Amino acid sequence: MKYMIRRLICLMLVLANLNAVALAEPTLAVRTAVFGAEEARSATLPSADPESVFTLTKKSGWKSRVVAMKWYDGGSSVLRKGEYGALYDIETGMRLKIKRMGGSSHADVEPASKSDTAKLKKMGYSWDRRPGILYSDGKFVACSFATQPHGDQTLSKNGYHGQFCLHMVGSKTHGSDHVDADHQAAIKKAYSWAH
Repeated sequence: MKYMIRRLICLMLVLANLNAVALAEPTLAVRTAVFGAEEARSATLPSADPESVFTLTKKSGWKSRVVAMKWYDGGSSVLRKGEYGALYDIETGMRLKIKRMGGSSHADVEPASKSDTAKLKKMGYSWDRRPGILYSDGKFVACSFATQPHGDQTLSKNGYHGQFCLHMVGSKTHGSDHVDADHQAAIKKAYSWAH
């Protein structure tokens, strides 16, 4: 009951603000007041626009902000479950929006839309490790990913049947539960590319 009342209050706050800002997302402060801090953070709508995040101009300076983060030392919380981020593929320069759906030893992610799926398809579905840069929570993080769809999914209208894996320094694979040397090499390549 308490949960339904909080949801109703949030809906009322959103509807009250629609006259001022068309289809505005409730602010983090409003979401926190209604849902509590953790639920408010995970309730964010897709906002990481890959095209504007990764503007490849010398003025933007985003490449100098790329870091290599250890998965088990803060990396796993950069893109939390249910949140959206942006992914830059070093090899093609393609940018796409992704959603983290799960994963504990690495991030299980999905393309956010059909156009994001089309970009993955152009890269070619494969288990080959690809160097990339993840943008989320104000951070640019060197990462590795494979485009091969597999397993479960939470987004049914993105045209991608499953998920793909995103790795950071020291993250582990599903099958072997070991750090994968090829993923680690791709992460190093991504970091070196940026610096």
